[in-house]
Amino acid sequence: MNLRRKRYTENDLKRIVIENNWSGQGSEKNPYIIESSFESYLQSTTYINSRYFHIHFKNCNFRNNTIFFERCQNIILENCQFSKRVLIHDSIEITLISCSFSDKLTLMKCNNIKIEYSNILSLELDLSYNNYIKNCRIAKLYNYLSRGNTLKSNDIPSIYLKSFTKGSKENRSKWHIIMYLSIYFSVMMFTYLMLLLAGDPVIEFFPLTMIIVAIPLTFLIIIVYVAQHPKFIESKKYPPNRIE
Repeated sequence: MNLRRKRYTENDLKRIVIENNWSGQGSEKNPYIIESSFESYLQSTTYINSRYFHIHFKNCNFRNNTIFFERCQNIILENCQFSKRVLIHDSIEITLISCSFSDKLTLMKCNNIKIEYSNILSLELDLSYNNYIKNCRIAKLYNYLSRGNTLKSNDIPSIYLKSFTKGSKENRSKWHIIMYLSIYFSVMMFTYLMLLLAGDPVIEFFPLTMIIVAIPLTFLIIIVYVAQHPKFIESKKYPPNRIE
């Protein structure tokens, strides 16, 4: 294993709590408390995977550490400081209270995430739905095919609010795919015909022709993947994003 990367399961976190005589039993009413000295366990890139125990990170400083919360649930982050990127991936029922993010915070394929009273440099919602963000200061906000999210009483530049609302109405239906496919292949065929009209030297442009074919096909695959992704299909059940 790369010594600069570390992955913690919920059992690893339980062991750390016991080693440090921190409080908690891992239940909803009495969660494991992970305190500020947890910083000594971090590597430059740290992965956390915990679903079943209830865990409360309190007053932790994730200094110069990239943090990935993968397939997590029942986690509270309170008064924590993050200096580098944070990715919360495929997770539910996580609460962030009075936290500070000096780099990007990304929610990817997440739902039922609650963020309150936090300062965030850049927040990205990617295929995420039914999340609640309240009383936060957010410098930049990006929405990628996310719906059903509620923003209430936040300090966000208006340009990002407009983009957020507009993005919530995006719908990569089969007609979008047909449209993109038609445009890409029309350009491809036009370019190829121009090369054919050039005569024998066309063979010299074969690599260019392959690039012209590869690029639209790549985009097509991405579009089809997004349109058929279960998280995107699930998100379409929710109403557009709401700003209060």
